Amino acid sequence: YRDKLAEGFEARGSGGSILSRAINKELLHQCDALDELSATLSSNSSHLDTINISTAWVKLAKLQPPIASVPLGTRTPMPPEVAPLVRLLMGKTLATIHDMTLRQLANCLYGMGRASVKLEAEPNGQHLAAQVEQRLLELAEKEKGLADGRDAAQLWYSLRIRDLPVLKLSLQDIDDWDASAVGQVCLYWGNIGIQLAAAEKELFTQRVVDSLTGLAETTIEGRSDDEACLHALTVWVPGAYRLRLQLPAESLKFLHELLLAMPPSILSSQHQSFAEYGARRRLSVVELTNSLVALSHMSAYVPTSDAIALTAVCLRDLRGCTQANAAGLLRLMWQWRVPCTEAQLATLKRVAEPNGGVLAPGGGSTRQQQQGQLGTHRR
Repeated sequence: YRDKLAEGFEARGSGGSILSRAINKELLHQCDALDELSATLSSNSSHLDTINISTAWVKLAKLQPPIASVPLGTRTPMPPEVAPLVRLLMGKTLATIHDMTLRQLANCLYGMGRASVKLEAEPNGQHLAAQVEQRLLELAEKEKGLADGRDAAQLWYSLRIRDLPVLKLSLQDIDDWDASAVGQVCLYWGNIGIQLAAAEKELFTQRVVDSLTGLAETTIEGRSDDEACLHALTVWVPGAYRLRLQLPAESLKFLHELLLAMPPSILSSQHQSFAEYGARRRLSVVELTNSLVALSHMSAYVPTSDAIALTAVCLRDLRGCTQANAAGLLRLMWQWRVPCTEAQLATLKRVAEPNGGVLAPGGGSTRQQQQGQLGTHRR
């Protein structure tokens, strides 16, 4: 879904000078690598307008090097190869932010989020964060909310502010958002610990239920979309859990059946493991664990023997398992009485410890490997 956002938002915003349009064309169609993007931005540095800057942020997001899945709420460090580009774009964003539209600002924040930018750690980052918040409020109040769910999804992908008034403005238009945007915002709000009032929870729950009902109807009619099903498992379920939404039994039954429709086989890559899902999609074990843990927190959900067996699938190859994933699996094993070997249990307990790191391909955690390297260095 995030890749779709990037594709849909690259060219958002029209107009500008002839030079601006030429630069945008170059950014969109000729920059297929980070060095090409850097060269284009550097050679046109004094001519970049708000359209170019917002397009460049989204292009940077698309050119990000691949990273392994991480637990919900965890932010990966910024790749060192993108740091110079990030700092160039941050300076340009700060200089032009008061001329940006809501869509352009959404592009910029999306790019920052994909690049794992921590503004508080960057030069002038705190000042830029304050300017972003001020401009966002101005635009949201001027436009009476966030009518386009894609804007909301992009903005909240990067925002880490819990008490921003635009949160209330976001809820004004939630009935007009598509299902993907509802799920994304639900997950992002859960990630940053936003607490919803009872009426807001009811509103969000109803929108999630409506989305799942629509997906269930298409599945029954034989028109199911693998991507939409994957989105339901990896976004709506964990998002609902993190926002403390309680889904009705009918919705949980459908989600349960989606999980069980997945072939119980694990495919391994260099850094993590995947479970096959549908014709073209793969669900990482990290995502599968998140979905199972989230379902287990729903009071109306009662696991079947098949769900317990699916949990056991997650134990076959634990590479890429994080502290949060290990803790979730341990809880499921105890709650659902999932069978496991002594070796699997010992591994999970080790990784589930605070600062346990991520289980590396060699079997030890990244934390252990770092300690071993440090010990060797000291000797």
